[in-house]
Amino acid sequence: MAAGYNFFPTPATQIVLYGIGGVPTRLKLDVYEQFDTLVGTRFFSVGGGLELSNNFISGLKQSLTGIVQARCIHFFDREWYPVLPRGAKIQPGDLTDLLVSLQYRKKRTVFEAGYNITFFTHQAVLLATGPVKSDSFKRHSGYLSVAHLCKHVRIFHKALLVGGGFSLGRAHKFDAKIASCWANITLVF
Repeated sequence: MAAGYNFFPTPATQIVLYGIGGVPTRLKLDVYEQFDTLVGTRFFSVGGGLELSNNFISGLKQSLTGIVQARCIHFFDREWYPVLPRGAKIQPGDLTDLLVSLQYRKKRTVFEAGYNITFFTHQAVLLATGPVKSDSFKRHSGYLSVAHLCKHVRIFHKALLVGGGFSLGRAHKFDAKIASCWANITLVF
């Protein structure tokens, strides 16, 4: 869930302030949950963010936009049985990230590149004998994407946005490397 407000201090600059909240789509846990990711799944969350974008070049044939976005999200503690003993809770902590990206448009084709650093803090397992705290850590990631707008597709009689991209990420603490790629097709009504 998200709600926010955007305003334009100048014709080329936009500022967005927003609040976000998350509700898990599934609460029940099983023993296999111990092998799954913790942050972002199975937890209630609340947070907020700020986005600043500026058009350095703004025209019909091409544009160049810089975007900086920061957000902070708090995940609420919850019981984690049957992975942990009864009464034990997991404290997923907080997530704070900063995204810097550059978006270039040439006619109907958009290229975007970005860098994201994410900080994971205040994580712990809350046992009856006391908390077992985790050190804070960070993940670095970057992405490239391209999308092209096809003005009129005969089958749909509408515009179609076709694109794709890839991202690479790394968290040194766990020597975790993440690579992903995607393709998208969007029908514009």
